[in-house]
Amino acid sequence: MFFVVQNNSSQVSLILKQMNIEITLPDGTIKEYNSPVTGFQVAQDIGSRLAKDAVCVEINKELFDTSFVIENSTSIKIITTKDIQALPILRHSSAHLLAQAVLNLYPGTEYGVGPDIEDGFYYDFLFEKISDKSFFSKELFEIFQKIDKIMKKFLSF
Repeated sequence: MFFVVQNNSSQVSLILKQMNIEITLPDGTIKEYNSPVTGFQVAQDIGSRLAKDAVCVEINKELFDTSFVIENSTSIKIITTKDIQALPILRHSSAHLLAQAVLNLYPGTEYGVGPDIEDGFYYDFLFEKISDKSFFSKELFEIFQKIDKIMKKFLSF
């Protein structure tokens, strides 16, 4: 809902109007909302499994995070973990998780690029305190545990 103020000469009117946002899905189904809605909320309305698998939403051939607020009627496609478009996004997010975990565990570490590549992703690190040894299983395990904790916080990148 929203308010419209009309000023006719000396009289001011306040009119309550119903906002109507129509979200058209790929199969032609139309979901109606009375206020702005996020891609995640649309996915939840369709089903909890879809919401869990949602990676992003495609609006006008452009990808947006599921937290993107949709304020106008539009057509959307919910991209899930099963869609090929999700792969570079998941790899990019994984690189962010790795970087955050390493920086939390090893303060003073410098980081460079962390792009997604054809087979996955990588990140360049320069460790301040681990200069003369390779990562051993223990350090990798600690990093994986830290990534798991960070993921459970549902942070945005």
